[in-house]
Amino acid sequence: MMKRVLCVVMVLCLLMMTACSQQPAKEVDLKAVMDNLGAKYGLNEGMLDLTADDLLDLYGIAAADVKQYQARIKLESIQADEIVLIEAVDAKAAERVKEKLDARYQTKLNETRDYLPDEFDKIEKCKVVQIGNHAALIVCAEGQAAIGEYEKAVK
Repeated sequence: MMKRVLCVVMVLCLLMMTACSQQPAKEVDLKAVMDNLGAKYGLNEGMLDLTADDLLDLYGIAAADVKQYQARIKLESIQADEIVLIEAVDAKAAERVKEKLDARYQTKLNETRDYLPDEFDKIEKCKVVQIGNHAALIVCAEGQAAIGEYEKAVK
């Protein structure tokens, strides 16, 4: 009997230590991340900052799912450059946001496949990423590098 009690106590202690050692989620300033990516990868000039209404209209992302966001799209529609950084309010909202960004990514691929092969190649080298409650669509000439920078910023 004493061994059982001791085992239960040890398991409870381990669970408490694990719970206490978890670090709170990292606070990320998406404006600072956007400014850094914009400066480093040419995502400032000729780009339009999007509003919360644009998030709903272009992506189908509801404002209720978004804690903070930064989004820019190229003014010239024949250029595919687009960067959308979103922190969702919770994990389920982050999944919904990622689904919407995945759909947008697929649409961009489909729209450029036959008409703008250079832009298609640019999009194809990029992707949508999700890390915790953060999700992003990053499309630019140096997409892989920009995605790497984003991932470092939100991890």
